[in-house]
Amino acid sequence: MSKLSRWEVCIGLEIHAQIQSVAKLFSGSSAASKGGSLVPNSRVSFFDAALPGTLPVVNTACVQQALRTARALQSDVQLRSVFERKHYFYCDLPLGYQITQQRAPIATNGVLKFQVQEAKPRAQTTFSSRKEKNAALKAQKDQGMSDTSVHRFMPRVAADEWVEKQVRVNRIQIEQDSGKNIHSLDATHVDLNRAGTGLMEIVFEPDLRSAAEAGQVLREVQHLLRHIGTCDGNMEDGSMRCDLNVSVRPKPTSPDEDVPFGERVEVKNMNSIKNLMKAVEYEMERQVELITTTGGCIEKETRTFDAATGMTKRMRTKEGAKDYRFFPEPDLPPLVISQSFVDEALASLPELPDKMKARLCAMYGLSAYEASVLVLTPGAVEYFEAVCADVSRPHKLVTNWVLNDLFALLKATNTSIAESPVSPERLGQLIDLVVNESISGKMAKDVIELMYYEDARGPADIVQEKGWSQITDEAELRRFCEAVLAEPKAQRNVAAYRGGKTQLFGFFIGQVMKASGGRVHPEKTNEIMRSLLDA
Repeated sequence: MSKLSRWEVCIGLEIHAQIQSVAKLFSGSSAASKGGSLVPNSRVSFFDAALPGTLPVVNTACVQQALRTARALQSDVQLRSVFERKHYFYCDLPLGYQITQQRAPIATNGVLKFQVQEAKPRAQTTFSSRKEKNAALKAQKDQGMSDTSVHRFMPRVAADEWVEKQVRVNRIQIEQDSGKNIHSLDATHVDLNRAGTGLMEIVFEPDLRSAAEAGQVLREVQHLLRHIGTCDGNMEDGSMRCDLNVSVRPKPTSPDEDVPFGERVEVKNMNSIKNLMKAVEYEMERQVELITTTGGCIEKETRTFDAATGMTKRMRTKEGAKDYRFFPEPDLPPLVISQSFVDEALASLPELPDKMKARLCAMYGLSAYEASVLVLTPGAVEYFEAVCADVSRPHKLVTNWVLNDLFALLKATNTSIAESPVSPERLGQLIDLVVNESISGKMAKDVIELMYYEDARGPADIVQEKGWSQITDEAELRRFCEAVLAEPKAQRNVAAYRGGKTQLFGFFIGQVMKASGGRVHPEKTNEIMRSLLDA
C-alpha cells in the first residue's frame, strides 16, 4: 500500500471574482481594465490613486451583484455588513490597505452542489468451475463479440460513476481589487486600471477531498457566475482567481472518527483549473512525504505554483489576522440594506442551474449527467430546447444528436454552440428525416457533416441531390437480400449459418449494406434476411 493511500487531503478554496459593473467599487472610474487598446493608468480616479482627502462611496450595483451571487450559492444574506481595513503593503495597492469585509460579510452559510466522477468497483462475476466460465465466454462469443471484447466485457475493472456532492460556503464578502504589476528586466511598472475594481471573495469550507473535486467546484462556480452575469469568469485575464488551502491528515478508520485537520498551506493566485488540480496533487505528495519521511511538521506558509515544473514554491510565512490589523473602515458606515432592496436585486436572476437541471430531467427525460452537460455548456440548453420545440421529435433522439454528433463536431473545430453552422432548425429537420425513416441514422451522420462543414442547404435538399433516401419497400429489400445469398462465394457461409454458426448473420447484413450504399432500412432488412436464411 502506498503512503498516500493512508492519508486524506483536505481542500478549501477562496475564489476572487471581479464584479461585472460599469464603475469601480468605491469610485466613479470605469471598471473596464482589460483590452489591448486600453492605455495603462487611464481608468484611475483620485480615490483609486489614494490622494489625500478623497473618500469612498459604495457602488450600489456591486452590492446588488453580490446579493445575486449569494442567492445562487444558497447563502444567507446579511442585511447589515461592515467594511474593514486589511493592512498590507504592495506597490499596486496605493492605499496601503484593502477595504474588505472580514468579520461581518454580506452573506454567510451557503452551499454548492456539484457532480464528480469517482471510480466504483464493478461486481465480480464468479464461476463454480472452469467449465462454467468457458461456457459463459462461449455464449458471449456467440453474440458476435471478439475475444478482446469478451474479456473486456467480463466485469473486473473499475467503472467511473458521477456522484453528487456538496461543499459549504463559509462567507461571501465584497472587497477591492489591487492594481497590476508589469515586470521588465530593469524595472517594475504599475498599472492601476484594475485598482479599486469590485471583488467578491467566496470562501469555501475545507470539505473537498481530491483534486478532481476542487477542479469541479471551481468549474461550477465559473459557470454559475457567468450564468447569472455577476462575473465573466475569465481566469486567463485575471478576472477570476483562486487561492488554494491544502492540508493532510490520516484517513479516519471509521465514519464516526473525528480526525483533526492538519496545518494548512495556502497556494496563491491559481489562474486555471488544470493548474489548481496539479497544485493539489503536488502539495498532498509533498506534505505526506515531509511528515512520513523526515518526521517534520507542516509549516503554515504561503506558496506559489510554478506551471513549468508542476511544483509549488515557498513565498513567505502565512500571516494571521493580527498581522493584517483589521479594524472597521472609518470613512464608511455599516452597510445596511432593506429586504425590498434585496428583492429588487434578485428579481432579474435567471433560472438557476440546479433548477434548470431538474426541469430538463422532468420535461425531457434526461439523465442527471446529460442535464448537467447541457447546463454547463453555454448556450446548449437554449439550442436543445429549440430543437425540442416540435413535439413530434423524440426527446431522447434529440439528446443523442446534440450531445454526441453535434458536440463532437463543435469540439473538433473548437467552436461554441452559439456559432454552430448547424442551426437548431436544420438539426430538427434532419431528425425529422430520421424519425419518418426517409434516411437511416448512418446516412444522417454523413448529412450533418456536410451541413456543418460545407453545405448551407436544408437536409432534405442534400439527401435528394445525393440520392441517399432510405429504401423501405419490402420487395426491393428482398431483392437485395436474395442477391447477396445467391452469390456463389456466399454459399459456404449460408451453409455454415444453417449449420449453427449464427454469428455470420452480421456478415450477410453487411453485404446488403455494401450493395445498397447503406440505404436499406436496417430493421426491415434484418427481418427479411433472417426469414430467408431460416427458410
